[in-house]
Amino acid sequence: MDGLKRKILRSIVYIVSPSCELLESVAIAAKESQVIPLAYEEFERFAEFFDEMSPGCILLATAKYDSVAIEQLSRIFSRSPSAQVVLVLSIWSMADIVRAVQQGVSDLLSDGESFEKIVGVIGRAIERDNVCRSRITNDLPHRIRDQLDDHEAKLLSQIIQGRTTKQIVKELALSARTIHYRKKSIYSKIGVQDRNEAIEVCRQHRKAEASLNGWHACLPMESKLRENVG
Repeated sequence: MDGLKRKILRSIVYIVSPSCELLESVAIAAKESQVIPLAYEEFERFAEFFDEMSPGCILLATAKYDSVAIEQLSRIFSRSPSAQVVLVLSIWSMADIVRAVQQGVSDLLSDGESFEKIVGVIGRAIERDNVCRSRITNDLPHRIRDQLDDHEAKLLSQIIQGRTTKQIVKELALSARTIHYRKKSIYSKIGVQDRNEAIEVCRQHRKAEASLNGWHACLPMESKLRENVG
């Protein structure tokens, strides 16, 4: 867990639940895991503020796995195919678990889980998110990568990960001025105006290349979920 804590100081756990009790317990567990908890009682409010480029995971609570939950998950994964989503269910069957896995859910929790279990699930989700982001950002979409030199590709990877200029200065040993000019060059080459547009362009190309880059490789096997809820 020590290695995890060093990597996720800026990670966010989005908690989406109408249950104040659940919001509070998960928020406490998130702080214990040294991540930032952001709680929303309504899915629409979460969707408005969700930043898929920030590291972290999502805890989505629903009374049952139904058409509403499926729609919510579809919206999450359409924006962020590698998102780590923990589904919190009151009641579920094995068929529900299978459908959840097929949608892309990375873990399951039930109402009333122990503090230790919640902390463990959050930790695993953050670890998987770190792995996914490393795989994705180290392999930019081919159409984007081909337009950049090596230095620009490294910088764009940092930008996509949500790193601040201060962090990039330290990570790549560059001056803020150099970063500024390289950003301008990158944006010009890939035809965008700013960071948000660059992220969107990369995301669209990644979705097109998803079958080749193996998004699903970041997701757990069904047997792992059976172990967690067994």
